Amino acid sequence: MLEPDKESSFIDYYKVIGCHPSSTPEQINTEYKIRALQCHPDKNRNNEDATKTFAHLQIAKDVLTDPQERKDYDLWRNSGLGLSYNKWKTMRNSMKMSMHWASTVSPERITESQAWEPVTFQDSVQRKVFSDNGTVTDVREEMRRKFRNYEI
Repeated sequence: MLEPDKESSFIDYYKVIGCHPSSTPEQINTEYKIRALQCHPDKNRNNEDATKTFAHLQIAKDVLTDPQERKDYDLWRNSGLGLSYNKWKTMRNSMKMSMHWASTVSPERITESQAWEPVTFQDSVQRKVFSDNGTVTDVREEMRRKFRNYEI
């Protein structure tokens, strides 16, 4: 697949090929062939933009005929982001989210009677242990649990 330049990243690939977003891959290929014959650089030797236009046409065909690429392109196109498609795709592929510590059980809400007093420096140094729901836990461990369960 060709690498697009900065200008091609904001071009609407459906307009480049001349088809509707609901077009099938066969329709996209047909439109591509028609446009490729019209703007091929060998037929337009005097036109310096023919090579650039033809490159955009090839990129558009490659993206729109690959089902996963087209799904990604449509997602980007409908998002309304100010990022170019290529930058968005690079960022999307490089950034992954991890939710390894997420809890599936929704935590109970803390009422005023259950509210605990703020931990002082002296308490944290001494690692004060207190009872919570019948279990004995360390202050730091309790704070971590409440943080991870979005209670604080």
